Amino acid sequence: MICALVDNLFDLYLDGRLVESQARWIKSHLASCPTCAAKLAAWQKILRQLRTFPAQPAPPSFKADLKAALLNDKNAESTTDISVNLDLTPVRVPSFSLALGFLAFMLFVSGSVFGPGIPSQSSSGNATSVCVADPIPTGRPK
Repeated sequence: MICALVDNLFDLYLDGRLVESQARWIKSHLASCPTCAAKLAAWQKILRQLRTFPAQPAPPSFKADLKAALLNDKNAESTTDISVNLDLTPVRVPSFSLALGFLAFMLFVSGSVFGPGIPSQSSSGNATSVCVADPIPTGRPK
């Protein structure tokens, strides 16, 4: 698991784009894991070899070709026909409908569990009703 995390961070580590604590964590892992240390050495070798290749200059007509392509693309965008859908029927996406149904269900459940409820459904142990100010007589004298 840790090796997979370190493997994903090699490029950032080699570019020096990690936070200091992350770099220290990777260094400590590399000291204890020969497999990751070998992978890092392979990465470093590949990067050194890539840096030895000379940069290829762009063809002389590249700038003009790029400008022409961008202008053609811009002209193509401005001449496209924009069609408007006048059908105002709401589109029902199944996942959206399911989410709304679930939300309605959760509101119903939370209202019945946490709400005041119907007075006859009182779950309190006392003999008083929510609507009546005086306690219900129990038949015993006071």
